[in-house]
Amino acid sequence: FGGGESPEDNEEMFKRFTIDQGKKYGEGGYGATFAAQDTKLGKPAAVKVIDTRRMRKDAIMRETSILESLEHPNVIRVLAHGSGRAEVQQGHLYFIFMEVASGGELFDQVIDNGANAMPEHKARGFMTQLLAGVAHCHKRGVAHRDLKLENVLLTSTGVVKVIDFGLSHVY
Repeated sequence: FGGGESPEDNEEMFKRFTIDQGKKYGEGGYGATFAAQDTKLGKPAAVKVIDTRRMRKDAIMRETSILESLEHPNVIRVLAHGSGRAEVQQGHLYFIFMEVASGGELFDQVIDNGANAMPEHKARGFMTQLLAGVAHCHKRGVAHRDLKLENVLLTSTGVVKVIDFGLSHVY
């Protein structure tokens, strides 16, 4: 259920997912990420809403194509994506629905320790997962090219998820 570019696919996508615009996870130069719900499965999700007036559609399609090619426990998974509906003044928006990683950014875990170093066993666990996700990307010929603590999220159970493949490249 990806690539939804036909009106029928998009209509199904918006029937399947609901968006909670009151709960924003983050914001970037091209759009924002909000809480969402997969009503079909009854599971939480997240949605990245990108303004196509700020980011070229071909770049968005490249990012979603790369994400769809990666299937690993330490890489964020795409559930569906497609253009917004013009009839509700969202034709300039592109929606990427993903699994949710509600444990926050790895950045926050590092900062929360302040001047104290993160315990080695905890850091080793995060690093091992991060390297596993990156190794999977490299095996698939994908270079992330924007790895930083803000682009590494955690699930509620502490599983690392590499996100934001907007600057990535396939070799």
